[in-house]
Amino acid sequence: MNFELKANQPYPVTISGTWVWLKFATAEIVMETNSGERVSIPKGSVVKNDALLGRVLLHSPQDQIIDIQFGKGDFQPPTDGQRVVIESAPPLEIAQNQSVDLGNVPALTLESGQSVKIESLPPVEIASNQYMAVSLGTRPVTLKKASRARARGGNLPMSIPYRSTRLKITIKADANNTGDVIVNGAYPLSPKETIELEYSGVVELTGAATDSAYVMDCY
Repeated sequence: MNFELKANQPYPVTISGTWVWLKFATAEIVMETNSGERVSIPKGSVVKNDALLGRVLLHSPQDQIIDIQFGKGDFQPPTDGQRVVIESAPPLEIAQNQSVDLGNVPALTLESGQSVKIESLPPVEIASNQYMAVSLGTRPVTLKKASRARARGGNLPMSIPYRSTRLKITIKADANNTGDVIVNGAYPLSPKETIELEYSGVVELTGAATDSAYVMDCY
């Protein structure tokens, strides 16, 4: 029960019980019984009596709102900071449209033979300077191999068309070139230099009209 006490003003309350628990208060209060006995009650304390306390007066040194509980028989109030150890619990079922917030959970330790199965996850955002390591286990990975290869060569300029099935294209500049072969207007290939691209789009080779290049198109 909540009561609003004014500083240095007695507040009459009828206690129909043999004990009183000051559950909440910002300052210590004083309880005065019908016999004139005064008892100081700090926050969280319990006052017990053999008989019903009846009508009492509550005094406070300051304005405050208090919460007192009372009853009959024996009573032991809970203590802040007490630890509860749960050794076993029944299975937990989440009903439809309910959810569990795991925003702050302690570290979990799995015993030998135990495992955790995650069926779905929300989108994951990787912050700056963070990374994610992905292990593929021991499952064999099959790499797709080309079934055809087309070779060609000629003077510049040269255009290699788009091929959707292309796996790799190899470009080599002729050893006798007097200048660089320019790939797609920017990347230079010196004489005898080779480049391999995993690219299916159009490739344009430019340079001096007297220079040449060789192409191996794998698909």
